[in-house]
Order: sequence, then C-alpha cells, then structure tokens
Amino acid sequence: MPALDTLKLIAIDGPPGIGKSKLASELAKHLDARLILDGEENPFLQHFFKDMEKYALHTQISFLLSRYKQQSEVAQPELFRRLTITDYTLATDEIFAVQTLSHDEHRLYLHLKSALVNNFVTPDLVLFLQATPQTVSKRLEAGEEKAPILKESKYVTRVVNAYNSFFKNFEEAPVLTVDVNETDVVSDGINLDCLTQVITTMDAGNVHFDPARPSD
Repeated sequence: MPALDTLKLIAIDGPPGIGKSKLASELAKHLDARLILDGEENPFLQHFFKDMEKYALHTQISFLLSRYKQQSEVAQPELFRRLTITDYTLATDEIFAVQTLSHDEHRLYLHLKSALVNNFVTPDLVLFLQATPQTVSKRLEAGEEKAPILKESKYVTRVVNAYNSFFKNFEEAPVLTVDVNETDVVSDGINLDCLTQVITTMDAGNVHFDPARPSD
C-alpha cells in the first residue's frame, strides 16, 4: 500500500448501523482529510420504509443521483489533490438494488447507473466494516435507526450476506476488512493509530484487521 500522502480516496462501507459515518468522520479528522458523508436526505426514504415495493425504485434512483453529484465534486482536480474519505461505495447502491427492486426495475436502474458510473471515482482503498447478522441487528436495535425493515432478521441477513459476497470478490481496489463484531464503532470507536498503521503496511488485496485484537 502506498504512503498515506499518495492516497486520494478512502471509502468506508458495510451494513447499516455498523458505524461507517462515525469512523469516516474520526478517520478524516485523524488524517486531516476531506470528509464526504452519504448524508443528503432522500425524500422517498420514509415512504420506502412504509411501502418498499412501491417506492423502492424511487429511493434507489434518488440515492444514486445524490451520490453521482457528490462524486462529481470529488473528481474536481483542485479538490482531488487532498485525501478524501467517504462513508459509502457504489456497492451500497447495487446491494440494496438487488434486495429491493423487481427484475424490470433493476434493469432500468442498471441502465441509468451505466450512464453515470464513469464519473464515479475509484477508491484507492476500501475499508469494509464486517459483522455477523446478529451483531448488525443488535447495533441497529441500539441505534437511532427505527425503520421496521431494518429490524427484520431475514432482511438483515440478506444484506449482510450480500456485503460479504460483494467484497470477497471485489477487485477494483485493495480491501481492508475490519472485523467489528467485538468493537462497537459508534459507542467505543477504533484505535486510529493502529488502523492507520495497518493501512500503511498492508499489501494489495484483501487484508483482515480485528481492532479488538490489534496484535494478531
């Protein structure tokens, strides 16, 4: 892995409620990096939670266009000279699209995505926050997210399995898989010095890091 000063984009991803935004914010401060959070309010989200089948496509397209706008800003040369940290990757869009869209809706979504994806910046490094469905469910219960669908164990299991499968086969950038089963990122945080050391010493490929056992 190149030195930190050669990295332009670190993307943090993982299942909902696991602490992506918290870690992105803390790591950006620690590394004096620019922070971009996936925080724009989606006008369809609350409708989606009440009627997934009706509002799934609206919600997915709204998220995709919002992220497209952010990525266009990330790619600006005068801004991209500085390290940027985000709390999402394109994986987020595809994983939830597969879970929520019908076959025809998914085809339409992919058609739109294909027209936009070239403007998305490929990260130099992905931090994948990994946890079991049971851990994700507990963190969701303890967090502020109250959407009923995110409390359904079968749905959570499908999403977690989709994330695991996606990043197991991810080849666009090196992946640092951070096991957060025993580390609550939101309430406890992660030792950022240890995390930074792992980032700067890892080779290309998929590396595993457990913050609860940093010396292993």
